Amino acid sequence: MKNLSKQNTSLLQKWLWRFSSEERAIWRRFIAGKYGLLNHWTTEEVAGTFGCSVWKTIRRLWPHFNMSIIVGNGLKTDFWNEVWIGEDSLRNSFSHLYTLSTQRNVSVSQAWSRQGWDLVFRRALNDWEIGEVANLLGVLNSHPALSMRPDKPRWKLHNKGVFTVKSCYWNLNTRQSMVDIWPWKLI
Repeated sequence: MKNLSKQNTSLLQKWLWRFSSEERAIWRRFIAGKYGLLNHWTTEEVAGTFGCSVWKTIRRLWPHFNMSIIVGNGLKTDFWNEVWIGEDSLRNSFSHLYTLSTQRNVSVSQAWSRQGWDLVFRRALNDWEIGEVANLLGVLNSHPALSMRPDKPRWKLHNKGVFTVKSCYWNLNTRQSMVDIWPWKLI
């Protein structure tokens, strides 16, 4: 028997997927106009202290949403703050370099030039920081070059990269810890 709470969460996350992938939909433009955009993929957090908002409930799921970005031309993807290469954002993976960067809110396309990655830091780097930059460049150079295609969302939990309620529900079920189900729920 399905857990209705997890099924509901899966269905709500489908709206996050639709918001990320249906950029020309009228309903998306309405939501974006009402709440503002955090980035191309989601809205700002809904912070109203009154009433009940369906979008507020949906938006709260964003930090747990298993989406990364397939970078095409890099125009819609935030270089440091979004998951587009690897399993985490570059901001989290290279946090020290992020604090030194003067380009904290640039897109992937803005960080790229014909000569390669154009990273600018606030000061001259120490020897150990140069090693960290070399590691970052190694990660970046493992990524294919930018193309003419637009950036698009990718669902991490499905081999085709497309959101399915089934894969979301399965993930929510498998994340359940043994503490949640044992021993008192086995009786």
